[in-house]
Amino acid sequence: MTLTPFRHKAPRLPGYDYRNAGGYFVTIRFEIIDESDAYAKLKKVVKDSFKEVATRRPEFSVDNWVLMPDHLHFICLLDDTRLPQLIAVNDKMRSKPLGFFIRQIKAKITWTMNRTVGINFTWRTNFYEHIIRNEAELNRTRKYILENPLALEIKEVADVYRN
Repeated sequence: MTLTPFRHKAPRLPGYDYRNAGGYFVTIRFEIIDESDAYAKLKKVVKDSFKEVATRRPEFSVDNWVLMPDHLHFICLLDDTRLPQLIAVNDKMRSKPLGFFIRQIKAKITWTMNRTVGINFTWRTNFYEHIIRNEAELNRTRKYILENPLALEIKEVADVYRN
């Protein structure tokens, strides 16, 4: 019997031009190893990293974000009016500016957590992204981000009382 190799499905929308202005709902999973107060430190590092990367990448802004125990949700807004000049300077941004931005965020957070804070921190491979197509969807996504920690808390309380 011949086995065919497993191919990981590309999470990006085929044919979509990620250089378009708009919003993206992004989820990135991570792992923290052996640290009790790492979550509070990570929250500060994420906040500071978003600010720092935004000063270097003004074509991107982070609209809303929440840090969960094993993943990070955020809304990334892309202003495409600045991309032509930036692509001319940095060829890596040519076809995948969203991926470029996420790589910078992940690198900044990882470097800070591992080198500066001294906590063993790793990202899971890849990220989930959803294209936000209109204002109503943007508002639903904002609401989801705001309510996500509450949903986790309700689930944890329910698990305690469930048979």
